Amino acid sequence: MTSRLGDTLPVPLVRTAVIPAAGRGTRLGRLTQAVPKELLPLGTRPTLDIVLDELVDAGIERVVIVTRPDKAALNDYVTNVLQGELRARGVVLELCPQDAGPGNGGAILSAAARIGVEPFVVLWGDEVVFGVNRTASVLERHRETGRPTIAVVRVPRDALRRCGVARVGSDGSVCELVEKPADPPVDGLASVGGYVVTAEVLEALRATRPSTDGEVYLSAALADVARAGGVQTAEVLGDWHETGSPSGYADAFAAAVRSGIDIQHVQ
Repeated sequence: MTSRLGDTLPVPLVRTAVIPAAGRGTRLGRLTQAVPKELLPLGTRPTLDIVLDELVDAGIERVVIVTRPDKAALNDYVTNVLQGELRARGVVLELCPQDAGPGNGGAILSAAARIGVEPFVVLWGDEVVFGVNRTASVLERHRETGRPTIAVVRVPRDALRRCGVARVGSDGSVCELVEKPADPPVDGLASVGGYVVTAEVLEALRATRPSTDGEVYLSAALADVARAGGVQTAEVLGDWHETGSPSGYADAFAAAVRSGIDIQHVQ
């Protein structure tokens, strides 16, 4: 069924996803010098497998993983294992070098150069949600509104310090987006790595100046678009975890075991 924004133009189907995976995972210290954070196990499976399952189950047909040449273990795993498995499931999986600037914004622009003008999903390679399909939630909201969309979950204050925090209006639009606030609310909605990126967001991202650490961030571009009322939210009621910090990874591993994550996705 074709979704529409008001009664005007059809909302394009989102068929492609991007996973930025060129980061070094420095918060995990020496561990990610040995194993890329995207391949850290959750239960009996690499984190990346779980992220890909989410995308495939939501109907995504093409996945672009943005990486670096020196992440040999990740690149080899994608090329030698995952590409064949995903092909058997009707999904194209490809690697893309990050060559359009630093930060996750640079990774997204690198992938956008080969995707073209169509909207696409972005998931981080070190965040997972158990219990519901976050990608399906953001795609449904995007179909309803035609707007850029971000996944949000309600989390306690300590977790908000590690996330982007969204202040949301009664219509579900983002009024304000603050990245890793020093003094977050007692509890609130965290932006947790599930986005539908449109041409409007890409335009803002290309105009985004690097942060004080020299990186270009998607969150800054989304905040610019949100100030004009242009970003929608999809609240996700599942069990969200980040694996990029020692405590976050420990919690995610335990949650994966509780969820019964296994290796059956291959068949």
